Amino acid sequence: MMDQRAAGRYARALLGLALERSELDSLDAALLQLRELVDKNPAIMHVILNSTIQENEKDAFLNKILIGNDSKLLGNFLKLLIKKRRFQDFAAIQERFHKLVEKEKGLLEVTAISAVPLSAGSEEKLIAMLTRKLKATIRLSRKVDKRLIGGIIIRFEGREIDASFKSALTELRQRLVAIS
Repeated sequence: MMDQRAAGRYARALLGLALERSELDSLDAALLQLRELVDKNPAIMHVILNSTIQENEKDAFLNKILIGNDSKLLGNFLKLLIKKRRFQDFAAIQERFHKLVEKEKGLLEVTAISAVPLSAGSEEKLIAMLTRKLKATIRLSRKVDKRLIGGIIIRFEGREIDASFKSALTELRQRLVAIS
């Protein structure tokens, strides 16, 4: 398992190069496409991680997989992962890279968890408020958790805003126990 800091370093380095070469969108799409291919075909990962196969043979194998994609940056990056024996962490790096691309574009993934599905009006108001407060374009994903009783929990970038009734009642219960 890769150290998340290392995944972040690889992703940030790749982002810098992609921005410098104006390949941000195409590289993001190519990495996602490769990730899906590797996920569907575990044999690809087995070949690349096989220590008995020479590095130049792995490079040739990757070139065959990447036919149709003429990005030198992508090819060189994947060869670097093979050389540094980090290809097993490709999925983590791809995810981090994608999140950095979205951040670069001002996009923010926000999850809203509520006890009941949000109405269209409530959803619009929530998106407008979050857009104003977070200064980003919001992509809202919705989840329903009846255990919340009421209220809402907002999650984004590893942060959480808990305005649920369940949380408020738990806090009230703890205060009452502490008093008695």
